[in-house]
Amino acid sequence: MRALLVIHAVCATVLVAAATHHLIWCLRRRETRLFAVVAASAYAATFLLGLVMYPGYKLHVRAEYFDRPGVGLAWVARLFDIKEMWMLVGVALAGSLVLLSRETDRRARPLYVGVSALLFVSVWGAALMGLVVASYKAVG
Repeated sequence: MRALLVIHAVCATVLVAAATHHLIWCLRRRETRLFAVVAASAYAATFLLGLVMYPGYKLHVRAEYFDRPGVGLAWVARLFDIKEMWMLVGVALAGSLVLLSRETDRRARPLYVGVSALLFVSVWGAALMGLVVASYKAVG
């Protein structure tokens, strides 16, 4: 399980980097299709690895540690839940980004930059929340 967590973290790092580069390149009006595809691919890998690890988290981290009376870390479990919701929204954003990267109509540009900005906020927020949760107790 630790190996999956490390791979999950590497994929998340690639995702954060690709989403950040995509937004910066969007704002500079450069070709961004590659970063859109890399971000969506990293998103898929990160999301799927998270799904594989989720039952272990739910049983061994949340139930056995965060939700135990007297531990006082129920807020960490809720933060994890918020992160998961952000990631669900990000799935749609990553897919939309790839589709919009193929659009040639200049009128779609503000929408494209907006989706890129939302993806940037989503993945950075989720990554930071994930680091906070893992700093208390990680799967493994």
